Amino acid sequence: MGRDQRESSPAGVLIVIVGLAVVGILGLVVVGGVLAFWTRNAQYERAVVAEQSAVSRAQATMEDPEILFDEMLRTSANTALRIYLDINGKPRLDDALVDTAQLKVQLARALWDGGMGGGPTVRLSADPKCPLEHVVDIVNLCRDAGIEDIEVDAVLPPIAPLPPTMNFKVSINADGTFHFQEASLSLIDLEAKLRAAAGNYQSLAVSLTAHSECSVRQIADAMQVIRKTGINDIVLKVADQ
Repeated sequence: MGRDQRESSPAGVLIVIVGLAVVGILGLVVVGGVLAFWTRNAQYERAVVAEQSAVSRAQATMEDPEILFDEMLRTSANTALRIYLDINGKPRLDDALVDTAQLKVQLARALWDGGMGGGPTVRLSADPKCPLEHVVDIVNLCRDAGIEDIEVDAVLPPIAPLPPTMNFKVSINADGTFHFQEASLSLIDLEAKLRAAAGNYQSLAVSLTAHSECSVRQIADAMQVIRKTGINDIVLKVADQ
């Protein structure tokens, strides 16, 4: 009999453990259900508050014309269209080649998408050699479509590279007069000539030829004026007798 009690004791313990596990699982299910209910209820309350706020704003917007107009301006899209005319007057809309009919459709669509925001802005650029009548035609086409904000610009051709170094000849005579490219002039005029030529070449050089009877002072003054113009490439020579 004592052995039967010892054998039934582990079975009883197992039953107790299973019972506790079932109770624990049921407790977790209940707690999870309560949390889910609270979460769903909180989400519902937030949705109700957001809906009420949107309804209140919509009612205020409909009742106040100024708020309604500001709202329409805020939500409208003021787009910008780029139109380019090549040298032959053929239009490109945002880098895509189009004909007049296609351009008219795109302008009307952009005006519709613009809503109350004042319509789109057209930035019209053209090759400098494009005939003027093509530019006028596109401007009139935009205005016929109801677009008034039109910006016209010209695309400048690429700047040609400057010529290489230019070597100017400057000479000082025995009487102290100066010659620049065979023309007689003063030191002030020499400086002005060199400054004017500086923008037409990549670099400048001066070949300064002095008469043997010139003073050192005259040569120094000439070199100082030349260096003031930014020219440091100076070759000094003595004139042949």
